[in-house]
Amino acid sequence: MKSKKTALRPNLILFFCAAVFLITTGSMLVIGAIFVFLIHMGLFIRPRPFFLFLAIAVSSILISTLLARLIGEKIFAPIKELNHATKQIADGNFRVSIKEEGTVAEVREMAHNFNRMAEELRRTEIIHNDFARNVSHEFKTPLSSIEGYATLLQSPGLSEEKRLEYASRIIAGTKRLTTMTGNILMLSRLENQQTGIERSAFSLDEQLRQIVLLYEDEWNRKELCLELDLPAVTYVGNEELLFQVWQNLFGNAVKFSNPGGSVFLQLLPEEKQITVLLRDTGIGIAEKDLNRIFEKFYQGEQSRNTPGNGLGLALAKQIAELHGGSITASSSLQEGTEFTVILPVPAEAEPSS
Repeated sequence: MKSKKTALRPNLILFFCAAVFLITTGSMLVIGAIFVFLIHMGLFIRPRPFFLFLAIAVSSILISTLLARLIGEKIFAPIKELNHATKQIADGNFRVSIKEEGTVAEVREMAHNFNRMAEELRRTEIIHNDFARNVSHEFKTPLSSIEGYATLLQSPGLSEEKRLEYASRIIAGTKRLTTMTGNILMLSRLENQQTGIERSAFSLDEQLRQIVLLYEDEWNRKELCLELDLPAVTYVGNEELLFQVWQNLFGNAVKFSNPGGSVFLQLLPEEKQITVLLRDTGIGIAEKDLNRIFEKFYQGEQSRNTPGNGLGLALAKQIAELHGGSITASSSLQEGTEFTVILPVPAEAEPSS
């Protein structure tokens, strides 16, 4: 990048030097030819060489200055436009754009880069505004619920049964706020990750079994059939972050599965990568929602009536990508959903099975 910038600067200087030289030389030749023509026509009688040279020089300078100004205005017009647009960006107007035209290639490239910068700033502003709006909405709902039940608890003559019910709902609301706050903070930390994540060797198959046991009460309550294929695998990665991935994915599989359904979890170790497949027979995801499920705060129509904040899959995707991997989903309504997580094996480590 540095060598490219260094190359652009001499090209621009060379262009302006050549332009000034050609304008000045051309003006002197034209003025000189005019004076020679006038002398030849007899309009000047025995002109003194000094005064003749002076007249040619002065005339050439005046004409060169005028031509240079006219040409310079045309050349510098895009730069003036860029300067004006930059001031608008500084004032917070990210919707400004400039024409990508001009005589000098470097100026056109500068205009193109400016438009790219403005587009990225616009996108960042939209994401920021959406994030603030979604956070406000997600916090408002449980806070209003907590306030409502806290008010009801102050009602005189409230039965013990109702008091316990309202207290239980307040606790559920605070847990939801705590979970959402933790997810937001973690997502923000991961998105601003400047250096590589900390890695260590751990048993990936054992971690997946811990996740299954974590949701034992839930899948027992729904009488789900679990199919596990988890060969022994040692993986080098961030154990804490990957735990969040499996917790979100397996938790969703159990939550959205119909009673009596099944959940299939498989671990596939290969030489260059490790694949984790998670498939359920739940309500599924609509095709129009499938491409957006990894967006922050997005919830499809099938999941809006189920407790959640739309951050889990966004968090899982971010963690997978920090490991150099990926996460994809395929689904059919009322048939189930399958998530595929691919984690590359670091060069210094190989999966053991």
